[in-house]
Amino acid sequence: MYTNRMSKNHDAWEQRKFNYLLTAKDGIRRGPFGSSLKKDFFVKNGQYAVYEQKNAIYDNYEVRYEISADRFNKLKSFELKPGDYILSGAGTIGKISRVPNGIKKGVFNQALIRIRINHDLVNDIYFLEFMRSESMQRKLTSTNPGSAITNLVPMKTVKDFEVSVPKIEEQKKVGLFLVTVSNLITANQRQHKSHPSSTESGIFSSLYQTCQMLHHFIIILVLQLLDYV
Repeated sequence: MYTNRMSKNHDAWEQRKFNYLLTAKDGIRRGPFGSSLKKDFFVKNGQYAVYEQKNAIYDNYEVRYEISADRFNKLKSFELKPGDYILSGAGTIGKISRVPNGIKKGVFNQALIRIRINHDLVNDIYFLEFMRSESMQRKLTSTNPGSAITNLVPMKTVKDFEVSVPKIEEQKKVGLFLVTVSNLITANQRQHKSHPSSTESGIFSSLYQTCQMLHHFIIILVLQLLDYV
């Protein structure tokens, strides 16, 4: 019974290239050449921000550098907008973050890769969890033979990845559930911090760890069903 149900669901999941999930224009774009964003171009109190590796790694959008309107206009094709995703492509590679609303208008630098998804086909939360999954992180990175250096695979290779795509309605349900679990984790973490020495601290800590494990298990289970792992 279980196998038949799983088989039926699998039939509804389309096998597609990763590129299918992206916008037709500029679905993936690497940052500009370093010579286009040299420190000589940075200005104090500039109108536009420069987003860098740390924004993707730490999932926050405070900026250190700014540029003039003239430099921004020359780099307009590298503009970062809310709803875009940034992927770290150097150093700590493969870290991904979704650009939130309210960021300062600006561009991303050479250490980042911008991803724009087709929202008619992919749910934001689902896509982010998929990209952060252990299996996808393994696929995104490669190690040179005879070397310990890990690199991000070429974006052309990423575009050609075979992926199973569930219907958008299914993605939304999974995404909503993951958000609910994440919110529970956050709430219990705050409670734990507010009662560091109380008896409840151990309870909050255990519940927090349980929620984290549940969140991780759900992601693994979903991706296994989709043949990602």
